[in-house]
Amino acid sequence: MNITNKLLYDEKITLAAVSGEGIAEDLLRPLCTGSGAEVVFLPITAERIARAESLLGETLEDGFDKYLVFVSETAVEIYYSTSISKLYAAHKLLSLYDEGLPTGVFYARALCEVRGYKCYLPHKSAIEYFKTQIDLCLLLGYNMLMLELGGGFEYKSHPEINEGWIEYCKIFKAQNGKAIATQRSYKFPKDSIHIEVGEGDFLTEEQMREILDYCEARHIEVIPEMPSLSHADYILYAHPEFAEDSEEPLPSFACPSNEDYYKLLFDLFDDVIRVFKPKRINVGHDEGYVFGLCEKCRKKTTAELFLSDIKKIHGHLTSHGVKTMFWGDKLCSNFHGGTGAYHVKNPELMGHNTIDGKAYEVHAFRCYSPEQFEEYKKEHPDVEAWYVHETFSCREKMPKDIEIVNWYYSLGDGIEDEYREMGWHAIYGNWQPRNFKNLRERMQKSLIHGVCTSNWGSLDPLSMQRAFTYYKLFEVSYAIWSKDYDQAKKNENMLASAKWMFEHFNRETLKKNCLAIEHSCDFDMPHISFDCGYWIESEDFHIGDYHITFTDGSEMTYPIIWGENIGPSFSCAGAAADDGNAAPMSIMEAAGTALVHLDENESIAYRILIPTEKTVKEIKLTKTEKCKGEITFRSEAYLGK
Repeated sequence: MNITNKLLYDEKITLAAVSGEGIAEDLLRPLCTGSGAEVVFLPITAERIARAESLLGETLEDGFDKYLVFVSETAVEIYYSTSISKLYAAHKLLSLYDEGLPTGVFYARALCEVRGYKCYLPHKSAIEYFKTQIDLCLLLGYNMLMLELGGGFEYKSHPEINEGWIEYCKIFKAQNGKAIATQRSYKFPKDSIHIEVGEGDFLTEEQMREILDYCEARHIEVIPEMPSLSHADYILYAHPEFAEDSEEPLPSFACPSNEDYYKLLFDLFDDVIRVFKPKRINVGHDEGYVFGLCEKCRKKTTAELFLSDIKKIHGHLTSHGVKTMFWGDKLCSNFHGGTGAYHVKNPELMGHNTIDGKAYEVHAFRCYSPEQFEEYKKEHPDVEAWYVHETFSCREKMPKDIEIVNWYYSLGDGIEDEYREMGWHAIYGNWQPRNFKNLRERMQKSLIHGVCTSNWGSLDPLSMQRAFTYYKLFEVSYAIWSKDYDQAKKNENMLASAKWMFEHFNRETLKKNCLAIEHSCDFDMPHISFDCGYWIESEDFHIGDYHITFTDGSEMTYPIIWGENIGPSFSCAGAAADDGNAAPMSIMEAAGTALVHLDENESIAYRILIPTEKTVKEIKLTKTEKCKGEITFRSEAYLGK
């Protein structure tokens, strides 16, 4: 899918041997049978590009981290522009190998310089599995990993941070959704609670170095994300004396006027710098809403407080040769980030989250001036509100070498232009191409370096699937690497990414004989965001079972679980390009386990494969009380490739 050009012939070739030493060579060496083509890695040149263009009959688009492969009966020539593109090519050929490599010409290039994946630290028991996620990132053409540390990394200068982090997370692990309930229960907008960092535990320096060494050997830049000022709960649980609001029981916003807080923070930074040796650190600063409560802070404007904080942090990191990066919402003059606004709680209009039978009001910014709020109150006299003061007016005084993670890109390209006017370098954060207008034009703007997609939940396979993380990794790769990507064709792009993802995760299953079941339903279930302390309990989504009887008399039961192997149906018939009739993102929750595709009526259906050599006599469907409608299905034998 991320091959931008290809010319394939019918025949396949086996591999005789691989020349050279390195990780890329080692990936392909186990495929060698002693006969067939010789594999060689060499730097890419203009002459080799011209040769490929002659064979393909078209001009190859230039880009970043290019690779070019010629596969013939006698040789596999792999040409690379960078060390990491050498690995991309090896992973791509490894994914294509099936009793041989298809002969032909392959060329790939990335549309932008930075392709990043942001996630939490894994649990210490899942480091080996996390390495497989890093390998997947290489297959998909990523070159940056942003790891949120929080309390999940060992701070030898302050072990009480890690001890406090474990105790803090236990509070929220006592009940599914308690972290969200806590966040929603405050009088002011509270930033989200990330207990999935390290799964409530922490990695030792040695365990962290194992991950860093793995990434360094594969030429992946690791950017540590150390939330500070906002999302600082991992610091403030152990040191509540540094909180801005002294009355908050579980504070997450630090006081920017407390010099002792910065002494501790800089100790933590120094621990991270010593182990990570990073080029840059993301210091967070997103969703900061609780300024100016303490006696010292009340004497300054919110913009002054934010500027003072960044200057202190920037000065410390600069003294260590490290660049300062942070989420850019507080320097954005739009929406609710850096612009002053009333944050209201009105369940009648905004809805609520029901957790363990109790309703928690959903917060939202609605009023952007005192006048607008007074008018709003006339219609809703019981509304509660918290005013968040502006911070963006400090931009002119900000250091010019800061780097911005822009997660407000969906509001239009004026947002990144504001940052560019300040001379700041930026990447698009929390990035999804389906919400992004003018892809190529915006990627080519000066000071814009690339994209970073995000995972705000756990790193186990089911959570990665149902939180759309795996899907987003494939979708972003498709958008950035494929020359055929047309952002107006939302449905086609979603289904193409889902097909690629299904084929990757079911590669071995697709080689076997299987029972194939294609099913859909006539109802929907509300999507739940499995992050911020809300975890998956599959039984809550168990909507039915297939009871399968084989001709030999044996039986098996296959559960139908919403979000795991089935989801909402959606008619795509007559959908025009970008006409708003794009299928909802929720159809992709089951992608990976199921093949999400269009049936003969151009409606979304889900295809699952159950490996078996047996012949099916009968399949009966039973529904559970969780099922809110009808499930339709058809089955057939699938003969492995």
